[in-house]
Amino acid sequence: MNTEINFLEKQPWKYRKTVFFVALFLLLLTIAVSILYIQKSRLEAELTEEKIKIAQVEAQLLEINKTTVNQQQLNNIKEEIEIIRTEEIPVVASYYSSLEGLKNPNQLISFEHTDENRLVMDAIFSTVEEAANYMEDVQEKKYILRTELTAMTKLDKNYQATITIIVDEDALREELGDAEGMD
Repeated sequence: MNTEINFLEKQPWKYRKTVFFVALFLLLLTIAVSILYIQKSRLEAELTEEKIKIAQVEAQLLEINKTTVNQQQLNNIKEEIEIIRTEEIPVVASYYSSLEGLKNPNQLISFEHTDENRLVMDAIFSTVEEAANYMEDVQEKKYILRTELTAMTKLDKNYQATITIIVDEDALREELGDAEGMD
């Protein structure tokens, strides 16, 4: 029997360092990928929250915009109404003003605004003097330029008079314009 004695040292496994570094690299790579995945998930959640906030802000802005547009339209309409009031003759107020001189509102048969500065009314009076007094009362108003008795017809007991009233438009607007807005 032969005994061999080997005085050579046993070589350590030569791939030990490489395997260690590969394993370390894989471990670090796994950690890095995990961190990136977690960050991606967190950023996606934040992005979703921001999108929701943006949608809410857009909805609020649209609501504010609608309110602003509605307010602007309302202001425009008010301005247009004011322009119309300053340009138009207050016919309704002049109608009520014409009723003031009559004993009974039922005496007035018709009231018509024919031209820019002309009002024509038909009324029933018990006497000719009553018609003359009514025309005199109407003529005393500041905005009346002239009154004309266009026609007078005798009925059974009364008289039907057609009266044409020429008005100063500016004075009429100034005198009765505020009363028109209240009716």
